[in-house]
Amino acid sequence: MYPRSVPRKVILSPLDWGLGHATRIIPIIRYLVGSGCQVTVAATPVGIRVIQTEFPDLEYLVMPGYRIDYPRKGSLFLLHMFRRLPRLISAIRKEHRWLLKAQRMHRWDLVISDNRFGFRHPDIPSVFITHQINIRTEISNWADRLLKKINLALIRRFDACWIPDEESYPGLAGELSHGRLPPGTRYVGPLSRLIPERDIERQGLLILLSGPEPQRSMLEKSILNELSDYRGNVTLIRGLPDGTGVPSHSEEHRIMNHLPAKVLGMAMAEAALVICRSGYSSVMDLVCTGTPAVLIPTPGQTEQEYLAVHLEQEGYFPYIKQDEFTLEAAIEKAGTFTFRSSIPDFNTHVRVLDELIPSILDPKKS
Repeated sequence: MYPRSVPRKVILSPLDWGLGHATRIIPIIRYLVGSGCQVTVAATPVGIRVIQTEFPDLEYLVMPGYRIDYPRKGSLFLLHMFRRLPRLISAIRKEHRWLLKAQRMHRWDLVISDNRFGFRHPDIPSVFITHQINIRTEISNWADRLLKKINLALIRRFDACWIPDEESYPGLAGELSHGRLPPGTRYVGPLSRLIPERDIERQGLLILLSGPEPQRSMLEKSILNELSDYRGNVTLIRGLPDGTGVPSHSEEHRIMNHLPAKVLGMAMAEAALVICRSGYSSVMDLVCTGTPAVLIPTPGQTEQEYLAVHLEQEGYFPYIKQDEFTLEAAIEKAGTFTFRSSIPDFNTHVRVLDELIPSILDPKKS
């Protein structure tokens, strides 16, 4: 039973840094729709297509994204992002102005931002969703402390912060999601759009591509070269919801641009092994379905590199570096790895949000 005091009109907006931010707010949307809320999603066209496959009847508004891209060399990632800083700051300011203007017409009761620092309103309860309280640069402790200070200062501009992880350390995200927290922070438990299907015989290889260019295409090219000599059952999902056409391939291999959540959940449940990035949303989906996987962190993206090492140490999944990847090496790693059997509770967010949303909207009654 959902509380009657849940807001009537809610707007959510995910960051356009890969598809993970769009997919992981789907459980939040399910909760709000189940509560009888009028939900609006503001996102880029690609993000809208992802969410629209699950919720075709919601209101959707197109909003510009950050247009994040990666360098071809992972070692240049941090320098590349530093050079893009003026563009990022401009995007944050634009999304803030966009919301201020749109609110005059739509009059929402609650704003939920998944990692969009500018998507908040001074007169409306605004929530920030992130699993990264602590940002790791791998440059120095000084750089990490500076970025953490900036990150927390930006999060404090919101009325509340929701962390999609377990409250007890290390959870799934380890040091990224635990430590000193900004006021109004609560752990809402890991989030996945998928429904576990655990009593199915697993077979075949499922490869999931995701993330900004050009690294997505670089990994795809490497994998397609490997598949040319592979004679097993393979399904490759390219992570391109607006894609048209697919590369030529063997009849033994299925290549698709995108799958809706229900179909993807079944594909993951049926796979004997998944190969994918170590993005946090992908990790939550894998843990939810209990699917064995080998992770390939995006070169230079320190968050994914940390998660890959952390999750291997915690017994969730092994990882392999992109420049060392071969199908043979990945399959061998999976075959010798002891996968953790216990999983977190993926319904925690329902219980927590039953408490949090009314208190955010009417703090005097909490």
